[in-house]
Amino acid sequence: LSSMAERIREARSLMTYGFRNFKNVALLKPEQPVDQLKVWYGQKRTVPLVVKQPVTLTLPVVGAKDIKIRLATKEPVEAPVKAGTELGMLEIAPAGIEPVRVPVYAGEDVARLGPLQRIIPTLSYRLFGSQ
Repeated sequence: LSSMAERIREARSLMTYGFRNFKNVALLKPEQPVDQLKVWYGQKRTVPLVVKQPVTLTLPVVGAKDIKIRLATKEPVEAPVKAGTELGMLEIAPAGIEPVRVPVYAGEDVARLGPLQRIIPTLSYRLFGSQ
């Protein structure tokens, strides 16, 4: 572009295009439960999975609803579980855009069962397998 006026006009055109054709989509808030993860030998059967930071993506206005979300964890997790422990990865894949990976964390503490309390889950696993 040969003049300052042309560069300003082109920059304005690009900005207008961006604001008209893209929007920010807030997907998750911090500490908002994403899913539940089974806990082995825990005083609670599950622990909520949360994100620590807000998850917001800038997506095209057309096709912004076509998002695939996949949660990768190793289940069950063995107690004790401390709040804030990273337990998996959330993959957010909008159509036509590179996937975004966000770690998920334990949303609360889960204490371990006592030795006698662990007998029933152990027998259940040995007799019936994982459920």
